[in-house]
Amino acid sequence: FFFKQKTAYEIAQRLVGSEMCIRDRYQRRVHGISLMANLWYIAGTMLFSMSVLYALPLPEGALNALSSINDLQLKLGRDQLNDIALEFSSDLPRSIYAKCVKKLQHLVNSFLSDQSLASILMNSGKGINDMGDYSACSGDLTNTYYMVLRIAFSGGIGIQIGLCLPNECELEIISSTKPNIAKYLSVFLNMTISVDQITMKDIKSENRKLNKLEQGGVVVFSVMALLLVTIIISSIMDYFSLLNGLAPDVPVWKRVLTCFSLSRNIKGIFNTENRVDPNLEILNGVRVCAIGWVILGHAFFWMLFEPLYNLTELLDVVMNRYYMGIVKGGTFAVDVFFFLSGFLAALGIYNALKNEKNRTAKNVLLLYLHRYIRLLPFMLFCIVYSIYLSPLIYDSPSSALMDTYKRDCSAQWPYILLYVNNFVTDFYKSCNGWIWYLFIDLQLFIILPFYILLFFKSKRWGFFALLITGLISIAIQIGLCVRYEFNISYIKPSPKGDQNTLFYARPYCRCNAYFMGVVLFFIYNEGKDTAHGIAKIHTIKAVVHDNAVVRYLVYFFGFCFMYITCYSFYFLDKYPDDWGSFFGGFHMIFSRMIFILGLSMVIYPVLVNRGKVFLAIFGNSMLNPLGKLTYGTYMLHIPIFILTTLFTFHAKYFTVFETVIRSLGIFFISYLASFIATLYFESPVVQLLKNFLERGSSRNIPSNTQQKSIGKSQ
Repeated sequence: FFFKQKTAYEIAQRLVGSEMCIRDRYQRRVHGISLMANLWYIAGTMLFSMSVLYALPLPEGALNALSSINDLQLKLGRDQLNDIALEFSSDLPRSIYAKCVKKLQHLVNSFLSDQSLASILMNSGKGINDMGDYSACSGDLTNTYYMVLRIAFSGGIGIQIGLCLPNECELEIISSTKPNIAKYLSVFLNMTISVDQITMKDIKSENRKLNKLEQGGVVVFSVMALLLVTIIISSIMDYFSLLNGLAPDVPVWKRVLTCFSLSRNIKGIFNTENRVDPNLEILNGVRVCAIGWVILGHAFFWMLFEPLYNLTELLDVVMNRYYMGIVKGGTFAVDVFFFLSGFLAALGIYNALKNEKNRTAKNVLLLYLHRYIRLLPFMLFCIVYSIYLSPLIYDSPSSALMDTYKRDCSAQWPYILLYVNNFVTDFYKSCNGWIWYLFIDLQLFIILPFYILLFFKSKRWGFFALLITGLISIAIQIGLCVRYEFNISYIKPSPKGDQNTLFYARPYCRCNAYFMGVVLFFIYNEGKDTAHGIAKIHTIKAVVHDNAVVRYLVYFFGFCFMYITCYSFYFLDKYPDDWGSFFGGFHMIFSRMIFILGLSMVIYPVLVNRGKVFLAIFGNSMLNPLGKLTYGTYMLHIPIFILTTLFTFHAKYFTVFETVIRSLGIFFISYLASFIATLYFESPVVQLLKNFLERGSSRNIPSNTQQKSIGKSQ
């Protein structure tokens, strides 16, 4: 289908990688000719245009074959096709095409007696993102090669098609037609397509380059093998009771080996003991629901990369059905993570610095080191996976597209390890774009101890500092909206700046949800301090705890806030011209805060020992291990989505129900992968931290159970 200019541009901008949602409007009616339903016509035009240059007759059988392949039955007459081909190829130099044209002449002239041309066309893609038959086209016994033609739009989204071409029509020859293809597409799309947006790749050649084991890959595999051997040895020795636990008098090498024991680490994951407050177990359920929401949103986002027959139909349902607001509102899942991280990180830092003797610069630096190392294992894995491991396992039509991951990660890994890549790199060109959240999380964690220390000095000044920070953040967001003319949607492009780079992935625009979590912790903690707590907070706690009517009103308004903000996108998308810029900016800035306020109102009664129904559901002990694995699940679910896309070669038909079922499958697979990866490299690191860094420091760092957020709040 061809998108009209506005629709194509907006859809290219929406559904960005880490946003976990689909937003902005989609026009139900699609006018004109379909782009991807007839992108193969571009390939056909490239083939036939060179023949037309030499006044080669076009057999009726060839035209009939082309029309029958077209899924949408878009039929062009012979004269119209020839006119398009002549116009398309009028600027091409003929000298470089002699060998290709000669081959095409033979294919077309012998069409009725030789099925080579039909085979070429059948092995090419025939619809949006349809990659054709890579193996049949690129086999060693064929006289063809497989090429991917990709058209990139703003926002990192693109469409591609697999093309099977004769070997005589080399990639260099076909690539020289980019200006003509750009002109041809611009006419049919009614929008400007530049040469830079078009890429062509010989996939088999690209795969040969990618599938080489580099020196860095050898190092990575060696380290992974060493880890595996260490885990096996440690598990065997622990099974036969040869390690003697983690007592201080045990030799250091035995204590190190103990940290790699499978049995101990599995028990650690499934240990449901809570040494802080049983009511905090509700946060595990909220965390699991949030990651499920993330994966659901990404399942619909990933439609843009899948070869689907019914993409327009599916997008139409997502954009224009009220019940799909849960998908569009998936953007708030990220803010739920920030909220939980703020609450639990404040809890961990407060317990670490509660003793006045521990409030030293050294211990604050140790807190930073502890947090950094906790996040490091999965972060390193994602980097080395993109650079060294993924190219070795990809051998599909889309695998050459993965060289962007390798190239970006190879260039950006220093900024990633410093957690500043969201300031250095464009949002759409960042390595492993879904990890932007971790950059903001650590950046906010760095300033959090100062608020905690101020809270120890004066509780009122601590609350006041958080209020001032929130107001400054709102002022900055207002300034950015006015300066760059950001609109109500993150996916509709601004003419003056990229909204996701300048607004969405910056800590000063995303900190409010985080600090609302910190505020909730302060309120929760003050409510427990019966001797020195703030009187007004004790009054609020008493009213919520003792008055059932007030408590139900809190629940009611909390759910209303979440429901209204989540489903507001339906009305914003359905009546986009009815909302002014003032309301658009208001919604951008305050909708996340209102949603998190509603979530806080639902959680708070549980924290004051009420809401037993919610605690029984979301605080169930079965969710405790899933909560611990959420960080790894978040980090690994996108690579799993990529794998499913890379090994999907032909167009499919997906319904909303099937997409939801698929998201559930990715949910369970991601958790399984997270469980394995956690045992393989994260749990050993956590145990090493717990038994060496924490015991070796003079401060009282909270236990792993107390400080779950510091490595696993995602």
